Parts: sequence; structure tokens; C-alpha cells
Amino acid sequence: MSKEKYIFLFAFYFSIVLSKPLSVLFVTNKFPYEPRQYIDNQITGFIDAGIDVTILADRESLYTNYPLAQKYKFKDITFYKELPKNKRSFDIIYCQFPDMAKKMLIKRKNKLISGVVVGCFRAGCEFDLIQNNIDAYKQFFQEIDLILVVCNAFKKRLIAYGCPKEKILVHHSAIDVERFEFHERRLLPSEPIKIISIGRLHRMKGYNFTIEAIKKVKELYPNIQYNIYGMGSEYELLKNMIEQYNLQETVFLKGYCEHDRVPSVLCNHHIFILGSYTTETGSGEGIPNAFMEAMATGMPVIGTKHSGIPELLENGVTGFVAQEQDANDFSKKLVALIEAQELWPLFGKNGRDKVLKEHNKLIQNKKLKKLFETIKKQ
Repeated sequence: MSKEKYIFLFAFYFSIVLSKPLSVLFVTNKFPYEPRQYIDNQITGFIDAGIDVTILADRESLYTNYPLAQKYKFKDITFYKELPKNKRSFDIIYCQFPDMAKKMLIKRKNKLISGVVVGCFRAGCEFDLIQNNIDAYKQFFQEIDLILVVCNAFKKRLIAYGCPKEKILVHHSAIDVERFEFHERRLLPSEPIKIISIGRLHRMKGYNFTIEAIKKVKELYPNIQYNIYGMGSEYELLKNMIEQYNLQETVFLKGYCEHDRVPSVLCNHHIFILGSYTTETGSGEGIPNAFMEAMATGMPVIGTKHSGIPELLENGVTGFVAQEQDANDFSKKLVALIEAQELWPLFGKNGRDKVLKEHNKLIQNKKLKKLFETIKKQ
């Protein structure tokens, strides 16, 4: 074969490879699963962008027939436990949790799958695994190709555990901002002050601290109402706490809120709060998407100086930031916000602007697509 023909064939082959759509395998535990909208947002964004998406999950969840899953026909592109033999080569193997990435690295080592393995650290509970398996994760850090974290706080923690910093990239989680209609918050004379939290009833969410803070604030503002949406292991504890503090007419456990209802539920409240903190086992938050959704509607917010939350919330700009595990400080911040009602519209506007700029599904998906395409070319 002549040199010219060889160059032509090589260039032709290379052009075909580059013209093929990016292929991404999403690896998760249970799917479809409506509560994890952050995963759905990336999958649907990639499908809309023409990326060849496949999903590998450990099991099917109970939340399978929600509108988004039906619209994008998730069941047609999802496999459970194992992939078919003719579908094991991908450009990117995108693992939603660290334990999934560990499994994929083993499969790749055994030549059962091929592709660049990218792992995610989204929540502080994932650091429990590292603390209990330092040696195993040192090997994981060497083998993984790239780790995406949702906040700078997580990047610092991973570096402290021995992960090479060049393997870590901060990629903010995002929401579909257009689903959340913006409107200024103003309190009418006849209205109660309606405060809301949305999230799983887990310890790291700090509902015990927000309820205690509400008890203190009620002494000054008896017309407050605190609605907590979510289910989880802390339900009975919180129910007993509400009864113990005699707050049955003030604090309400509203149960799970379907994601389609979240925008309208948020718009019916004045202030969003979460009391997130790091538990004794190391569990905690990254940046809760619930804050982003609340801010997208124009709601002022109060959170804590915990993990990546101060990277989203700006004290005195989008609301207020309290100390972790400090109901007194939280109550003071809540009183300050109630007494600064003239700032609610400004805080709300600043919050939506922040989410539009840094946590917008459309922008973040474009960034992720560009990153994966760059990796493919390398």
C-alpha cells in the first residue's frame, strides 16, 4: 500500500470515528427514580443533544412511571445488573456514585467493559465509605480517570484523603430553571409567615435544629407556619419533637412531594430553610438542589455554613447563612429575615440570578458535553 493511500485511509477512518456521536453509559443504583432529578436532568439533556445514552442500573425503583421517564422512554435504554455483550464499549462510563465507579473499574480491568471511567461525589454521606476504607480508596484514586464533585468543599476533602488534585473537577449540579416561575415574595397583612423545607428526613438535613429555631421564633412571631416536605428515617423523631414542643399548630410534616408539584408548592411560601450539618459519621450535604429550586422561584433562603452551601448562598445577598448545629444563631437569622421584608424581592432576584448563571441545566449540560467530547478526542 502506498504512503498516500495509507494516509487517506487513516484520515477516512479517523473522520468516521470523530463523526460518531459521543457514547455515554450512565451507571447508577436504582432507575428510573423521580426523586433524583439531578440525574434525569443530565440524561435528558444529553439525549436532546444527540448523545448516544445507555443506562446501567442495579435495580428498578418504585418511581418508574413519572412523565419524564415516559417522554424519554427510559426503559428502552436501561439495562439492569449487566449489559448485553454487544453493548460494552463506550466513550465515557459516567458513574453517579463512587461505589458504582469502583465496580466499573473492576469490570474494565477484567476487559468486560471499555471507556473512560468518570466518578461523581455528590453528597457527604459518600465520604463515610472513604473514612472506613482509606487503603481501598487510595487505589481507587489511582485507577479512576476523573472525579466530578459538586462543590469546592468536596474537592478539598478528596485532596485531604489523598486523591491527586489533577483528577478532580468541580461541576455544579443543576436544575431545570424554566420549570420554576419567578415571583417576588411579599407578606400580606392577613397572611401567616409561611416557611418551607423540602428534602429527605435524614439527620444531616438538620430538621431538629430548624424546628428548635422555629420554637424560638414563634415567641416573637406567633403567626409563623413551617411546612416540611419529605419522608425518611427521622420522621418519628421529628413528629415526637413537634409534640414535645407543642408545635402541632405551627410545624407540619407534609410527606413526600412529587417533583411535578414542587414549583407550585414553593411559590406558596415566603422563606426556604435547611439546617444542614455534618454528622458524627461524616455524612453531610454537597449543595442541596432544593435550595436552587427555591431560589429559582425568587424565595429568600437561610442555610448553614456547611460543606458547599456557602458557595451557593451568599449571606446578606440571597438570604442569610447560620452556623452549623446552632439553633440560636439560626433563629436569629430567621428573625432578621422576617424583619427585613423590604429585602425579600432583592434577595429573591439575586438568588434566581445566581442559579441561572451557575446551576442552570442547559449551561451545565453543555459544559459536561464539551468536557466529555474533549476526553473522547484525547
